[in-house]
Amino acid sequence: MKSYPPGNILFYAGERPRRLHLIKSGVVRVVKHDTAGNEIVLAHFRADDLVAEAAHFENIPYPATAHCVTDVTLYEIDFEAFKSRLLSRPDVALGIIHSLTRKIKRLDTVIHRSQIGLTPETVSRILRRFKALGWV
Repeated sequence: MKSYPPGNILFYAGERPRRLHLIKSGVVRVVKHDTAGNEIVLAHFRADDLVAEAAHFENIPYPATAHCVTDVTLYEIDFEAFKSRLLSRPDVALGIIHSLTRKIKRLDTVIHRSQIGLTPETVSRILRRFKALGWV
């Protein structure tokens, strides 16, 4: 188990994954940067979440960077040992599938918002404008 302070980088986009990160406590933010250098928040992870496990399963570099938002305590798990010992257990395998499915749904939301330029702030601004015009 390891502990990290706020602002610590767990890994950078493009690095090869070495260990699975299972959060015990705290919050980790995963981000990418667009071509203009703007930070796009992909997700926030909390206790009992695995972070970037897909990079291990696909044997690819991390697709994004992970920052500690708060003090974070996590388990760093050797992926090969994890595969050989735990993935043979159906309950663990289903937990991984569930984790990946939740992340796909989150990323789908991020993609849709970025495609149409809608953030919660944009929606709020539009609704205020509609209200001022008497449309709402």
